[in-house]
Amino acid sequence: SYPVDLANACEFVADWQLTDSDSVDYGGIIEAETGELRDVIQTDNTQESVIIWSIFRDFFHAGRFDSNLTLSLIYINNFPAYNEEIDEYSFYYPVWNSGLAMLMTKYYTQTYGDSSLLGYGDSCAQFVIDSLLPLDTAYPLYNLLHCLVNSFVAGCLAEYGQFREDDYYIDRAESIAVRSKDWAEMHADTAYGMPIWAMSSGTLVWGLIKSYFSHHPDELDDWIAEFVEPYVPDYAPPPDEFDSYIWDLSLIHI
Repeated sequence: SYPVDLANACEFVADWQLTDSDSVDYGGIIEAETGELRDVIQTDNTQESVIIWSIFRDFFHAGRFDSNLTLSLIYINNFPAYNEEIDEYSFYYPVWNSGLAMLMTKYYTQTYGDSSLLGYGDSCAQFVIDSLLPLDTAYPLYNLLHCLVNSFVAGCLAEYGQFREDDYYIDRAESIAVRSKDWAEMHADTAYGMPIWAMSSGTLVWGLIKSYFSHHPDELDDWIAEFVEPYVPDYAPPPDEFDSYIWDLSLIHI
């Protein structure tokens, strides 16, 4: 039952919101139920909470989680997506985070008719455009991760550009997607068959379909036959034992 699953998911996320108004992380969503990440609170999960509660509001026409959503926005205002987890090796995290920010802005604005997040969404879109992740580093796993994240944010930017009716965003999304598509095709065994972090070949496929192939639909069937069907796994097997750093991966059904 989709309505029941949606309501349960929304309630589950609400259970992990920090409601201590004296905490600097007030309103944020806790990263993990247990383990080393139990005390971690960041913007990506918090932005995802705004997305899911907006979907609930739109689907049920009910404000059950409106107060939770307001708390999440307080946290996001204090910790914008593009300021989190920038390190000397890679800035994949704020790029991915800014992709989520664009989706959040779209869902929230459409659901609540409130334009107050548009400036934030635009700033995250520009951050993504200005922050292309390199695909030729000395670290093969970073190259793979960057390819998948670039594709993900290309899809987010394309959706956001359509929502904003902004051709510049849409064109830049296609340009970002082409870089990922070209790299992936040169590394098909890796890009289409391996998961990494919270990304997977499903992320790559989703991003390219939303961005590049929306402009080149005649190429899609041949591309799926050549690269997706031979390489993309049916599922990601669960780990043999608990590990708090094993992430649930984004997948796709073709």
